[in-house]
Amino acid sequence: MLAPFRRLTLRPSHLRSCLQHLRCSIKQIGVKRVIYLDYNATTPVDPEVQRVMEPFFNERFGNTLAVSSPYGWEAQEAVESCRRKIAGILACQPDELTFTSGATEANNWALRGLVDFIRTTEGPQTPIHILSSPVEHSSILSPLRFLQEIGVTVEFLEVTKEASIRLEDLKAKIRPETRLVCAVWVNSELGTLNPIREIAEICHHAQIPLLADATQALGKFPVSLAASPADLVSFSAHKLYGPKGVGLLFHRRHGRKVQLRPLLYGGGHEEGLRSGTLNVPGIVGMAKAMELADARLEENRQCWLRLQKELWDGLCSIDPGVRLNGPPLGQRSPTNLHVTFSSWTSQSVIPGLAISQGAACNSANIEMSAVLRALNFTDAEAQRSFRISMGKPTTQDDIQQAIRIVQKYVR
Repeated sequence: MLAPFRRLTLRPSHLRSCLQHLRCSIKQIGVKRVIYLDYNATTPVDPEVQRVMEPFFNERFGNTLAVSSPYGWEAQEAVESCRRKIAGILACQPDELTFTSGATEANNWALRGLVDFIRTTEGPQTPIHILSSPVEHSSILSPLRFLQEIGVTVEFLEVTKEASIRLEDLKAKIRPETRLVCAVWVNSELGTLNPIREIAEICHHAQIPLLADATQALGKFPVSLAASPADLVSFSAHKLYGPKGVGLLFHRRHGRKVQLRPLLYGGGHEEGLRSGTLNVPGIVGMAKAMELADARLEENRQCWLRLQKELWDGLCSIDPGVRLNGPPLGQRSPTNLHVTFSSWTSQSVIPGLAISQGAACNSANIEMSAVLRALNFTDAEAQRSFRISMGKPTTQDDIQQAIRIVQKYVR
């Protein structure tokens, strides 16, 4: 049960080694342009997003807590306007949204803030049991490891071969002392969509809150916190053509209230829940990015689905033994393919193509991802596995060039 908590580190020296290898490889073969197909890792800022952010770096640079001047009033009104806009998109109340530095902070706060509240109000020896899928993002798995160290019991749920939670196993493992369930909305590696509504119904029947990381769901699937009533939901802007360094936590405060203690203390921002000067340009950019994603959801989905099929057909043509990991086409994230090739050269970095390997590069070895380890991939399979993720800038020409590049490394 402890396998997902194996400590993963990427030291600066290892990172420098990877970058040096990449630069040398690109120089040797004379690559002039790298095809970017790693949009699940991060996305470029949309020009419309950048445009609305720009005034808040200079002309409208006020601090939201500087309430004695028009600069502060203007900044505060911009933040509250964004909060209302985002609440409308997500079908929740504005006071249930707290801005953070990203989904990592939001997930840490949800986990540690809940445990801190329980132990503060019910006593430090109160038994706490948390259920989680073993294929969560590291911003869930790492805090869970910390909570284990301070006496919280963490138990992992069974997942299917496609990495979705088995609902019967969830029902069977709930205990009287279970205080939280963690279930990623869309898996960032395999593109698997968890049955969040059904998971939430099971949790609410047992009066247990549900934490769902929706970072990879937003902009690819409809995300309604009324239709899929999770209690704690994290988001990050940079996966959505917004800026880096900003995100938010939905924290249900009406009906089934979930109480959290703050993770950060200081100036009392965000009603005392999250201290720290608000990133006003980032918040403005995140709201615009969510607005654009919501308005163009179906248009973007249809484009991605066409490119996804073209890419999969092309990979099958160059490697008939290639395996699609996760759900079949049409039942997975429209931007994602996760594949294992039948054979592959020892290249850890592919010159001319930016995609994610199923194992992390460092100077000494290849480290398998926690998701693939939970699905019992062998080391050899992980080294032949890649996540390829498309985005708004991806073109048909990008797909065809990527297929030609990959063909060079399939033995």
